[in-house]
Amino acid sequence: MTKLMKIPLTKLSGNRRGATAVEFGLVAVPLLLVVFGALTYGGLLATQLLLTQAAQEGARATYAGLDRAEQMILATERVRDALVLDHLRNSPALNVSVEESEAGEIRVRLDFLYRSDPLIPPVLLPLPERITAQATSSP
Repeated sequence: MTKLMKIPLTKLSGNRRGATAVEFGLVAVPLLLVVFGALTYGGLLATQLLLTQAAQEGARATYAGLDRAEQMILATERVRDALVLDHLRNSPALNVSVEESEAGEIRVRLDFLYRSDPLIPPVLLPLPERITAQATSSP
């Protein structure tokens, strides 16, 4: 028999050695999930905010153009300039479209495949497939 098996159970009930490690092990997993979840969804919200701001800047830039073709070029250039993170600006997962509606408005739409190129890699958390942002400028 081992030395531990020879000790009566009444003596083991008062022994607290290793209790802290066990308690930390129980608390650490949910704590780390919350921390990584906050970081992951913080990156997701930051990406959404940057895309929305870039779409608004693109729509705002259309007021400077002389004709529709120039307005659309200015909008596309301004969107690329407004994306301050190179991660987004140079990403092949970003699609920028500038279209004219039937009412004469110019719609700037950004479509980013977030799951294929996330800002912060996810840790066991679900992420949306894509993030879209759009803004419209009236004539």
